[in-house]
Amino acid sequence: RQDAPATRRDVVHAWRVSLDAGAWSARYAALRRVAVATTRGSHALGGGVSAGVRVLAAQLDMRVQTVRGLSALAGAAELRRVGAAFAQTADAVVADREQQQQAAGEWDRAQLAADIRFLLQRLGQPAAASEATTLRGSAKHARAASSWAQVEMGPPDAILGITEAFKRDTDARKMNLGVGAYRTDAGKPYVLGAVQKAEASLLAQGLDKEYLPITGLARFTGAAAELAYGAGSSALGRLAITQSVSGTGALRIGGAFLQRFYGAQPTVYLPTPSWGNHAAVFRDSGLKVGSYRYYDPATRGLNLDAMLEDLRALPRGSIVLLHACAHNPTGVDPTAAQWAQIQRVVEEGEHLAFFDMAYQGFATGDADRDAAALRAFVAGGKAPVVLSQSFAKNMGLYGERVGTFSIVGADAAERDRLLSQLKILVRPLYSNPPVHGARIAAEVLTQPELRQEWLGEVKTMADRIIGMRQAL
Repeated sequence: RQDAPATRRDVVHAWRVSLDAGAWSARYAALRRVAVATTRGSHALGGGVSAGVRVLAAQLDMRVQTVRGLSALAGAAELRRVGAAFAQTADAVVADREQQQQAAGEWDRAQLAADIRFLLQRLGQPAAASEATTLRGSAKHARAASSWAQVEMGPPDAILGITEAFKRDTDARKMNLGVGAYRTDAGKPYVLGAVQKAEASLLAQGLDKEYLPITGLARFTGAAAELAYGAGSSALGRLAITQSVSGTGALRIGGAFLQRFYGAQPTVYLPTPSWGNHAAVFRDSGLKVGSYRYYDPATRGLNLDAMLEDLRALPRGSIVLLHACAHNPTGVDPTAAQWAQIQRVVEEGEHLAFFDMAYQGFATGDADRDAAALRAFVAGGKAPVVLSQSFAKNMGLYGERVGTFSIVGADAAERDRLLSQLKILVRPLYSNPPVHGARIAAEVLTQPELRQEWLGEVKTMADRIIGMRQAL
């Protein structure tokens, strides 16, 4: 009982150490370590987990998610609130532990001290050599309690976390700017008319639900390739293309292919900033991830000089990720003249151009204009080109997960070799892609009336988005 205030000071000091971390990323890591350490420490107590420790773990977990999900909005003020809550909960831990031990007629001061040392060790604080046995015992007990006691609480997805906060908000004026999904003036999801008609046509045909081939629905991939590269493109006869689980799946297939076949330790370079999932997708594919300058906050435009300088400095034969249009998250796209300069530098460096085209038609309202940069690189014929393509946005097929990944080969023979390896990659990933969304997209792209209606709807949506951005 006499050591309770000192124990509390130790815990609060450990918390403050986490707050003193120099960078936000380090603070987040420290917060996670506190939460994980507390959970493990609760196992190390033995003989049941005290209510106070459970409260502490829950408080930390909730606040860590809050800090990560809303860091850009809350900043240091949220951290101060978390710290205050931690100190308050630490009092509850001590009081609860004391109450339990009083009821048992004893105060296990040594055990509680060992628990605190265990927490501090997990926070990265040095533990004395004499404490090693106690710490090992605590860790052993934690492992015995659960096979997954060592699994740390992962951070929530920042974008989807904002969506959850949006759903909970009861203010009628709320707007969710976090997810790239089109909404009506009433804030409701919008199903395109062409998509509804295509789906009705498919249902009337009474089609089966059999498996697709590994590379997907040929009618869809052929039409998707023409939309991206152009109906008269020379690339079509030498294009290795596979249907993918939307754009994210296409990126993952591309990352896995490059990891396996493009050099010893390939690195993909992303613009700063880039879509939040790019780095994670490529790292989990086994690639290293670097960056190059792109956006200039001072002008709210493209920092072309810095971008070109960074691209020139890349190791020869690097992988350069390029947003084909509607750069995510800035919306800043190069002009045609700027794209020509970028292409020249990429070709001079013998780099591979990895185009991510998630918004074809959405940037300008013209699908051909939005694909101009991709087509120029292919026409140049000097830089290797691969493409991730998505129909989530421009057809509103978000939940259908419709996309493609393609590689421009040198000739038909190379196309066949590339395609054989894509099949080998896809087969153990998900065997073959879903059929329904691909059928919808194929119907829209290949039926002339539906295609024209769809292109008109894309233009209407793009013009509305452009108008809202100008108003803002």
